[in-house]
Amino acid sequence: MEGLQRWIMTSKLAEKLQDPAYRTAFVSSQINVGIPFQIKALMKARGWTQEQFAQHAGMLQPRISAILKPGKVRLNIETLRRIAAAFDCGLLVRFAPFSELYRWSDSFDPERFDVPAFKDDLGFKEPVNAVTDQTTRMPPQRQGAHFTLPTIAEAQQAVSLPQYATAARCAGLAEPQQQANVIFIDRMSGTSQQSVGGVLGAAVGMSR
Repeated sequence: MEGLQRWIMTSKLAEKLQDPAYRTAFVSSQINVGIPFQIKALMKARGWTQEQFAQHAGMLQPRISAILKPGKVRLNIETLRRIAAAFDCGLLVRFAPFSELYRWSDSFDPERFDVPAFKDDLGFKEPVNAVTDQTTRMPPQRQGAHFTLPTIAEAQQAVSLPQYATAARCAGLAEPQQQANVIFIDRMSGTSQQSVGGVLGAAVGMSR
């Protein structure tokens, strides 16, 4: 039933998006409304008050108060850069198809949204030294997982990147990438850690 309702909502939005004026308003709403909600969510995740956020961003508290009110302030790129610096996180500014914009809007949950600061970004943590501990696995990432080759080759077999790629495609995962002796597998939305583990097992099986 939920899937049917979502399909109906998507169909109605697709119909509305046929109107150029509606498309323009839809994009504006993601900027004027969506960004303040993201900022509020990040403040909440860090336990910051407006005054504390103002200190980190180098702005006055009344300015922060205005930014947090949807549609109150027109945010420019420089302001967004300063806000990203205050949260010590990255900032993506890029053009996208409307279907992607809709998926982002539909999946956004202000109660769960969070972006880690650089010091907490698992994507830049040092890989585990598999030479000294071949039973250790790297912790899963927010959007993917990376594994050290000697750790995965449990049967003392060398597993190549093409074998991982074949197994990943069969499981519906993104193409893996390799840096040094570490293979990175990005998990798509809805893919569980067990699915990634299955890909690894399948790749090891191909090498036997």
